[in-house]
Amino acid sequence: MISTHTTEYKATALKDAEQLSTSTDYDKAISILNDALVILPNDSDVSAKKASYEKLNEEKKAVERKKKMEEFKNSQEVVAESAGIAIQSTEYKAQWPDMIQVIVRNTTEKTVKSMKVSMLGYDSNGYPVKIKRKYGSESFEFIRTAENINIISKGTFGKGNGWEVDESHGIKTVLAVVKEVDYYDGSKWTNPYYEYWLAENKEKPLH
Repeated sequence: MISTHTTEYKATALKDAEQLSTSTDYDKAISILNDALVILPNDSDVSAKKASYEKLNEEKKAVERKKKMEEFKNSQEVVAESAGIAIQSTEYKAQWPDMIQVIVRNTTEKTVKSMKVSMLGYDSNGYPVKIKRKYGSESFEFIRTAENINIISKGTFGKGNGWEVDESHGIKTVLAVVKEVDYYDGSKWTNPYYEYWLAENKEKPLH
């Protein structure tokens, strides 16, 4: 009797999970199979189905994440259009150290008062390096603020400006994104693309 009930329960669980999977509701399908594995802990059929749905679920979420990331990227109010190392002096770097320079564009109708920018550095082989300030600590993510920059609507900012780094920085490539912006009208914009950008790039080789 117990065996019959167990067989029926297993069949129902697999069927319900399969129906949920056809509508790509893998989270609920996996939940049903997790419950089944409490009663049937060594069942290879249930375990195999669960593993299959987990893989499909990961693929689904990766696609959703990529889509959301692109949406946020394309709707940024202030965009980091380029970033790199600006050389102030080839001989006297101790006095005039290299700078990280980021060119940004204000796509809004408002005027930018200040902004916070996140930067990541990479060596000549495309591997991440810690960025060290001229006087200060070092870290993979280099966050700096630009105050009173007055970027008008559709205007750009960054040429001739930058944040000084230690003379032995070893940086070949820089990636950057605007993290936060304060406008002159008192409003503030926090970039939703930032978290995706950081997870995609921080401490990972260039790709």
